[in-house]
Amino acid sequence: MRKLWLLVFAVILALPISSCKKTTDDITDCLVADFGANFEWEVTGSSVPITVDFRYTSNVSPNIISYTWKFGDGTADGSGEKVTHEYAKAGIYQVTLYVKGKLDNGDECTKSMTKDVTVQPK
Repeated sequence: MRKLWLLVFAVILALPISSCKKTTDDITDCLVADFGANFEWEVTGSSVPITVDFRYTSNVSPNIISYTWKFGDGTADGSGEKVTHEYAKAGIYQVTLYVKGKLDNGDECTKSMTKDVTVQPK
């Protein structure tokens, strides 16, 4: 029985540990990427549905692959550097922008930013 436990222990020690180093490198690479995920918005609608214009405001980089917007109201995602969205009612929504880009080493990286957006007719 003791030999079996020693064998199990030896096998566990021989298993590769998950790629902690790679994950750390990926996070570091993403931190130094030449793009961000900041954005601004402007409420342009004066009645319900309330129209809001969103725009990406970080560095525009040729390395950006995509922009994905989550508007916080359960509707379909938006895409693009600038988007317009209609909200069915006034409120405070958590809007998130995901910016996916390519790093100098060819790997892909996604940055995101979430902001509380107050939506009220103008």
